[in-house]
Amino acid sequence: MVDPHILPTVPASARPDKRERLKQLVNQYGVNRSKDGIRIFGTNGEPNSWLMDLRAVFMQPDALELMAELFWERYAAKAPLQVAGMEVAAIPMVIAIMLKAQQLGLSCNGLIIRKERKTTGLGRILEGTPNTNPVVVVDDLANSGSSLSKVQAVLAKENLPVSEFFVVVDFLSSRGLRWRAQPGVPPITGLFTLPQFDLKLNNDRPAPPVVAHYTPLWRYAAAFPNPHYVVPKSAPVWHQGKLIFGSDSATVHAVDALTGGALWHFQMEGAHRKGIFGTAAVHEDKVFIGGYNGNLYCLNANTGAQYWFNPCCEWIGSSPLVVPQHNLVYVGLEYAKPRASGSVAAFDLNTGEKRWESWLQVVQHGSGAYCGLNDTVIFGTNDHTVVSYAATTGAIQWIYDLPRSAKYAPVVDNTRGLCAFTSWDGGIYLIDALTGQTKWRVGTGNICYTTPLIVGDTLFAGSGDQHFYAIDIPTGEVKLKLNMGARVYGNPQFIPPHHVIVGATNGRVLELDVNTLQQTGWLSVPDGIVNRIMVLDDGQRIVVPTYQNELYCYERRLVTT
Repeated sequence: MVDPHILPTVPASARPDKRERLKQLVNQYGVNRSKDGIRIFGTNGEPNSWLMDLRAVFMQPDALELMAELFWERYAAKAPLQVAGMEVAAIPMVIAIMLKAQQLGLSCNGLIIRKERKTTGLGRILEGTPNTNPVVVVDDLANSGSSLSKVQAVLAKENLPVSEFFVVVDFLSSRGLRWRAQPGVPPITGLFTLPQFDLKLNNDRPAPPVVAHYTPLWRYAAAFPNPHYVVPKSAPVWHQGKLIFGSDSATVHAVDALTGGALWHFQMEGAHRKGIFGTAAVHEDKVFIGGYNGNLYCLNANTGAQYWFNPCCEWIGSSPLVVPQHNLVYVGLEYAKPRASGSVAAFDLNTGEKRWESWLQVVQHGSGAYCGLNDTVIFGTNDHTVVSYAATTGAIQWIYDLPRSAKYAPVVDNTRGLCAFTSWDGGIYLIDALTGQTKWRVGTGNICYTTPLIVGDTLFAGSGDQHFYAIDIPTGEVKLKLNMGARVYGNPQFIPPHHVIVGATNGRVLELDVNTLQQTGWLSVPDGIVNRIMVLDDGQRIVVPTYQNELYCYERRLVTT
């Protein structure tokens, strides 16, 4: 049976000599085989027998000329066109296709998509000047579909629908076929497939029978994002049909979760260049949130009106933690002092009056979690410690020393008396929440800047080493180390009844089955994900936040194939 999303690999009008010559050049310059002292490794560190890399092919003028001629033999009748592609391999393709169009008297506009938004200058992710003509996306290879999906997401944000994908070599992998079978994926034209080079994919296992499909519903974009900080920022929180979050412009936004429409906003005075990085805490009709102007605010969750504010320090990047039974909100503070530059403090929910404060040597970025077993709040600190404080008095119960800072909130399992957190020393830790004694530590290859998720006997956490980890809680054994292709700062979230979803700084969203650890779905958004993905309606909708202060809402459907 022919997949309707795969067009014939050989354009009908293509002359065999052109196609055969390009195939020879791809085989000569682009196919690397593990022999003659050449060692090739895959993303999992295992040796591979071959690698196809067409960047060297596109350094050959003849190859670019042939590729462009074959492109226009297929698409000349559809001109004027726009041709778009992701750096690096697509750059010479786009240029060659545009130059060939000029020779043929055809109209063609070129667009280049960056893998990640530029963090300086104009902060662009899309280079070029779009117009209204149809868009064909070009790339050297089609494998899993992740690069093509990212390009499609960036163009969709600019209201540029993709009409077709054009690639030199289509791997026809199981993951790629599963992706292109989803609704909204344009057809793919490939000039060649792997068997034409006597190659086949290793370990190309069939895709799992159940996948999650995502249909876009709405997008909300806050004004004046700052692309420089690709770090955890203010994540959306839910309150009675609203999503509330802070932005880089020091504005608190409330968005209708059903439509994406703006409901209210609150502008903090004296905005710092970082605006708001902390995630709000909501209790009853009150929103508690701090900003880098050094103020802690209490707002009306329904209107955005201010109840009170406390100008308690110079900066607040920490996320407030509410413990209703004590009528207190806890947050980390930052001071412009040579000594004791940070603290953890507790404030009265009704008045904002400070109830207690425990000093730290350096500024405090970390946030807290509540342990109900011994009535404590546990904070990671920039002092290279994790500290347990008595919730009512701030008295220190225990201190856990680290080689580096713990900049994100821990998670507490009150059933088993466990506390899990990550550190900038690259470690994922599990300790006793009552005593601070170590259970185990799993080392990763880079800083960890996330809050772990505990589901049953498995702990999930990401790392700056670009991997997502699943760890057995009783033993500390790593059950899964999955390459996400970019830093994993977003907190993983649970989707009932047995799925986990997480995002990475390349804009990729990944969903896994908790029991099998098999991938059950994925999608791409234009910019990096540095926060948790909101799960609404028991998983029927998800909201994906980006570090560009945007929210993307999708309908999520499980489809049996």
